[in-house]
Parts: sequence; C-alpha cells; structure tokens
Amino acid sequence: MVGRVVVYNGEGACEKSFNLLKKSLENCLCPEAHPVSCITPEDIKKGGLSHDCAAVVFGGGYDKGFIHALGSEGIQEIRSFVLGGGKYFGFCAGGYFGCDYIEFDKGGPLEVCGKRDLCFYPGKCIGPVVPHFEYDTHRGADAVPIRVHDIPQLTSGFTCKLYVNGGGKFMPYHDSSGCKIDIIASYCNLPNQPAAIIKSEIGAKGGRAILTGCHPEFCAFELDSSDSYLQRILDDLKQNETSRKLVFRVLLKLASLKLRSSHL
Repeated sequence: MVGRVVVYNGEGACEKSFNLLKKSLENCLCPEAHPVSCITPEDIKKGGLSHDCAAVVFGGGYDKGFIHALGSEGIQEIRSFVLGGGKYFGFCAGGYFGCDYIEFDKGGPLEVCGKRDLCFYPGKCIGPVVPHFEYDTHRGADAVPIRVHDIPQLTSGFTCKLYVNGGGKFMPYHDSSGCKIDIIASYCNLPNQPAAIIKSEIGAKGGRAILTGCHPEFCAFELDSSDSYLQRILDDLKQNETSRKLVFRVLLKLASLKLRSSHL
C-alpha cells in the first residue's frame, strides 16, 4: 500500500499530542510511500481523504471537539474512506472517537458519555483508566504496563510500559462475537486485563481501524522533563523507549503501511 498518511489537526486535537504523533509517523514511515501531512476538518468535509490517502490518524485531545468540527458530514467521509479500504488510527481521544459508545469520567465532573458515529469498534471505550485526569496537564499521567498478544513480530507475552493520560479500555458488547476484532494489547495492571489496543476489520475492501487507550506514539525523550507530573514517570518511560518504538512500528505494519528500511 502507498499513499499519504494524514494527521487530524483541528478542534479537539491537542497541539503537543499532534506534534509528537506527526514526528513519530515521519520517523517511522517510508517518506516515498507515505508522506505525512496534517488534515483539517474542512479538508475532510471537502473529500480530502479520497485523494491518494492511505490512512487518517486522530491523536490525543477531546473527541467532542472532533465531532463539533467535523459534523455528520465529516464523520461520514471518514467512515466511507475506511469502508472503501482506508486505514484509521485512533490514539487516546482518537480511540474513544472510533468506538460505538464512550463513557469518560462517568459520574464525575468531566463526564462525557454517549453514542459515537464512526462505530469502528462494537463496544465501549471506558476511561480514564488512570485516576486524577486533568485537561491540558500531565497530572493523571502514568507509565502503564501493557501485554501484547500474538503478534508475529513480537514474542508472545511481550510487555512494556506506555504513557497513558485520560485513555480508556475497550469493552466489547456481548453480541459482538461475529465482528472481526483482535485484541492487540491488554492492560496488565487492571482487573481482568481489559484491552488497551484493538484492531478492527471494517467492510469488505480491506478497511481497518487500530484504536488505542495508551500512547505508543509518545517518545519519552520528547516529553518535558521540567514538568513535575512527568518527572515521576519519565525514568520508567525512558527505560521502555525501545519497546515503545517496537510496538508503534508493529501497529503501522498491521495497517499495511511501509516503514523506513531500517525499521521492521
């Protein structure tokens, strides 16, 4: 597969998350096969995903902003793109956005609950999985252990710690057994080890969605070492940096994207 990889940049996207995500994609993807650029909600609504695009990527932020900026027209453009064989990546807020239903801080002051229209995952994304989340800070951030399942490029039971801040867990509906869903990784430290990363096959033309509650795209050495909330987890994240990069590259491969020759 060749084609552009576009990263959403508009209402709902966190600037720091966008920058880290775009840089990680540029560092990993073959630039001749997959030039990386940003895409605005206006571009999406005008059909910008239909022009030699391989994947659309949504990173951290807040999905109500995505919904407000895109409207039903933009959301349908994304869904049609994936049904036509395109790939969707959703990291953290982008992961919530890709589910059928979300429950964020249910019963708390930041509560956001409701149906979502992309419906790439037949279930709920429920979070945050780490307490004390605050928008625009790292107060609720942690280095959370995940276990990767049955991926050819990784040893069975491969574990590492990844940055999590506000992300959710993926909980399937009871009647979703007929859907083509793979659990890529689970949270090791949560009861019943729920899904942290899932892959969903969409439609009959090779469409695929990869949704995460964690941030495998965040390079530990790019995070702000002067931030008091990050200081308590940075050593853990840096020790897991090689593993993090490996997990991120595997996710790109699962979407049939071509990596730089020095990578997987």
